Amino acid sequence: MFAIDKTWSIDAAHSLPKLPKEHKCSRVHGHTYRITLRLRGATLGARGMLVDYGDLAPFGRYVNDQFDHHNLNDTLGDNSTAELFARHLYDLIPALLDRVEPILTGDVSYAVGVSETPNTWAWHSD
Repeated sequence: MFAIDKTWSIDAAHSLPKLPKEHKCSRVHGHTYRITLRLRGATLGARGMLVDYGDLAPFGRYVNDQFDHHNLNDTLGDNSTAELFARHLYDLIPALLDRVEPILTGDVSYAVGVSETPNTWAWHSD
């Protein structure tokens, strides 16, 4: 099995109002998020690659355009947890990477991870 990861970094704010008011994360605060797209597959293409990293650029553009220096609650709603952020990005993979044949044919599986701190990750995959 082959696997590749590509990570983007953004700065964004959010709050988690579903937490108790005394919880620090219920207030607006910011993170330097790391977003990782992980691809896995059993075979390499003719170029000796699972997927060309350059083919992942539309995903990175979306992440930067929609979330960098934004409030995640404006896009993701009031419950902008890392888990739901990862699921949101995961669900967009087919539309954002509609020209990456191994992904669309199912020859490559994928997962999206979102990190709010150096020690925490939330992942979404099939």
